[in-house]
Amino acid sequence: FTRSEMLPDGATFKPLLDWFGRPSQERIAGVSTSVYEATTRLRATETFKRNSYALGGTFSGYLAKREYSAKNEVMTQLLQLPVSFNDLMRSVGAREQKQDEGSKLRAKVWLAKGFALNVSHMQLILNLIAMANQHAAKAAVVLQKWEQRDVFPMKVYMPLLLSLYAQLSCADFKPGCNKVAPDWFSVPATCSESSPREVMEQIAKSALGGPDASRSTSATEEPVDNLFGDFAIM
Repeated sequence: FTRSEMLPDGATFKPLLDWFGRPSQERIAGVSTSVYEATTRLRATETFKRNSYALGGTFSGYLAKREYSAKNEVMTQLLQLPVSFNDLMRSVGAREQKQDEGSKLRAKVWLAKGFALNVSHMQLILNLIAMANQHAAKAAVVLQKWEQRDVFPMKVYMPLLLSLYAQLSCADFKPGCNKVAPDWFSVPATCSESSPREVMEQIAKSALGGPDASRSTSATEEPVDNLFGDFAIM
């Protein structure tokens, strides 16, 4: 039995400093942001399970043999990825690579404070998607640990291979809904307010023919098929 894992090693996340040693500030799409840098190395670990249990004897013999079972063999190393020219030379063996040396990955993120959207809004959207998508569920768990709840990533830069990189940017942002009616966000009289989890549970029961699938709706509740008919994210 073998188990393989890929885990970050020595991960950091801190503000990027300018030439004067001050936190770097930049404007993205007209919005003031603070520049942060995330760094990490990747460590690959393989665990080989080695058992020496006596399976053909008595139960007492099995228990006694457990004390002398061989320990699992663990092999681990820092990955050398071709994200720079030096890393490329080390990965192909053209340059010497130290035993505990691996490629350091660096990514940048531009965080805006006081923006119309923030981490809390992203958390709500991910929590809704997480009901039906396990990748969104994992992202929601990670985002839940984020301490800065009032910021929004206006730009993300991540190197991939040598001069190849991925970049996401927020552009052409225009505030809307300048003249919103007082009851714009109010729950309509023909609807009832429910949490996203309750809504997804009702839909799942209806699809699987559960005990609540054929129940009738009251005058203040929309049928399950129309729960998202007027749903919108402003």
